[in-house]
Amino acid sequence: MSNIRYKNALTRHIEKFKSDFLEFSRGQFQTIGKQNKLIHPGEFGTLRENISKKLIEGIIPSSKKIQIKGFILNSNNDTSTEQDLVIYSDTDTPVLTLENASFFPIETVVSIGQIKSVIQSKSDLKDILDKLVQVKKIEIIWGMVV
Repeated sequence: MSNIRYKNALTRHIEKFKSDFLEFSRGQFQTIGKQNKLIHPGEFGTLRENISKKLIEGIIPSSKKIQIKGFILNSNNDTSTEQDLVIYSDTDTPVLTLENASFFPIETVVSIGQIKSVIQSKSDLKDILDKLVQVKKIEIIWGMVV
């Protein structure tokens, strides 16, 4: 959209995301002093996933929803590894949640994402891409290519 007000609002939305993702999240879970280590790295990651979710929620249609942590399923009994973010069609998805795990039929998944603070090596990048490729393979088995 080319409207200046929309662009200004979007820019502000993105700047808030950057500030929360880079500064606020680290400030909440970093030790005080010279060590600069993270306390509760899992919670730190969850906070950053929530911050990312909030950014995306502000720019996707209301017919789409985002879930943090989810598994993708198909009718051939294939299941993906855990995805950090799952964007799905709200009107068509029977989401099954057991404890902290949510399961989504591949037919209703719009997009997936892995949220990482730092990719430290080529091996880390390969692992992230392998997780995404695994979902693509589930999708191809189902017979749909996005």
